[in-house]
Amino acid sequence: MKAKTSLDSDSNPKGFLIDLDYAQRHTTHPTCCATGTAPFMALELLLNNNVCHTWRHDLESFLYVIIWLCTKNPYTTLKDWVKGMESIGFASIKFTHITSTYFNRFVLGGFLPRFEPLKELVSRFKDILFRNSTTTPDGDSEKNDIYNEVIQVFNDCIAKLQQESWGHGYGDGGDEREDVGENVEDGVGGNRGDIEERP
Repeated sequence: MKAKTSLDSDSNPKGFLIDLDYAQRHTTHPTCCATGTAPFMALELLLNNNVCHTWRHDLESFLYVIIWLCTKNPYTTLKDWVKGMESIGFASIKFTHITSTYFNRFVLGGFLPRFEPLKELVSRFKDILFRNSTTTPDGDSEKNDIYNEVIQVFNDCIAKLQQESWGHGYGDGGDEREDVGENVEDGVGGNRGDIEERP
């Protein structure tokens, strides 16, 4: 579902909201119904049908979106993720890819050359999420700490890319997904300032 809203002439929209029919009020009890697109679903939701959806699962999904955008031919490279719940052992395979030493070879090793500078960001992001387990920690203070850690990782990456003038020397010439690369480069490497931390 896509909701259309009027925009001021001075506004600068960055995207649009979809799947509003899955939204829930913040004050209500979280749903325990696993929904999502298989390659981007959090491991805890895939491994346990009785887990309620939380903020941590959304943050983990964001990690998988970045991985997908950076991967060369993701439908082939991440084929075991794409199969989803139609494949026996799908969740266990994805768990191994993310939480073991296989992560560097299988996941980061599949990145397009132009996204080489983002490997450190993805690795640090992953380490924050899976520092203790695949589960959601209790308490809002823990939530804000994790958000701020992730924001700091992105700010560090932005600063590093600005210093190194990312985009010069990392291209692979025949990149069939050049349009995605340009969009990410403009959004991460441009002079847009730091991401604001949560209070």
